[in-house]
Amino acid sequence: MKDPRSRFSTKRHLALLTGYAALSVADTWLATTREDSRARWITKPLLMPTLAAAMTQRPGNELSGATAVGLVGSWVGDVALLGSSNKSFLRGMAGFAAAQSVYIGAVIPMLDRSTPLTKNPTAKAIAITSVAATPAVAIAAGRQDSTLGTAVAAYGALLTAHAAGSAHLDPIKIPARRRRARLLGALLFLLSDALIGVRKFVLPSHPKALEGAVMATYTAAQLLIVESARGAAEQQG
Repeated sequence: MKDPRSRFSTKRHLALLTGYAALSVADTWLATTREDSRARWITKPLLMPTLAAAMTQRPGNELSGATAVGLVGSWVGDVALLGSSNKSFLRGMAGFAAAQSVYIGAVIPMLDRSTPLTKNPTAKAIAITSVAATPAVAIAAGRQDSTLGTAVAAYGALLTAHAAGSAHLDPIKIPARRRRARLLGALLFLLSDALIGVRKFVLPSHPKALEGAVMATYTAAQLLIVESARGAAEQQG
C-alpha cells in the first residue's frame, strides 16, 4: 500500500511544478510585451524559489547542496537583472557565474573518464561555436565598459565549460534520459545568456521579443538541470 505521505508529497510537487510553469509563462509574456512592468518584480523573483520547493516535494528526492546553491545564485541574478544599469548587469552576472560554477562542480564527478573530453565531438562543437561567438559579444560589451567586456568573456567561458562537460557524462553514473536533460539544459542556458548579450550589446534596438526568448529558454534550462541533478543522485544511490 502506498504511503499517504508520499501521495501528498506528489500532489505538492505537481502543484508547485505547475506554479513554476505558470510563473515561467507569465514572466516570459511580460518580458515580451511589458518588460518594465512592476509585475515582473513578483513573477521573476518567485521562479527559482518555486522550482526549489517543487523539487524538495518530489517523493524520494532531496535537493542537493550544489543544486540549491545554483538556484540561489540564479535567484540573485534574476533580481539583479531587473535593474537596467551596468552595475545591475554585473551583479546579475556574478550571481549566475556562481550558479554556473557550482553546476560545473557537480558535473565534474559525472564525467566519462574512459575517453578524453577533447575527443567528444559534441563538446568540441560547443567549444568551437562559443570561441567563435563570445569574443564578438565581449568586444561589444567592452565598448560600453571595459569591466563589462572582461566579465562577459569570463562568464562565457563558464557557460561553455558547463555545456561541454554536460556533453561528456558517464553513462554508468547517470541514465541516458538524465544525460540528455543535462545537456539540453546547459545548452539552453548558454543560448539564453547569448541572447541577453546580443540584445544588450549588439542590437541597438534592444528588441523585446528577444527578452521573451531569454526567459523561455532560461526557465526551461533550469528545470532540465534540476531534473538531471536529481536523476544523477538517484543513480548514485
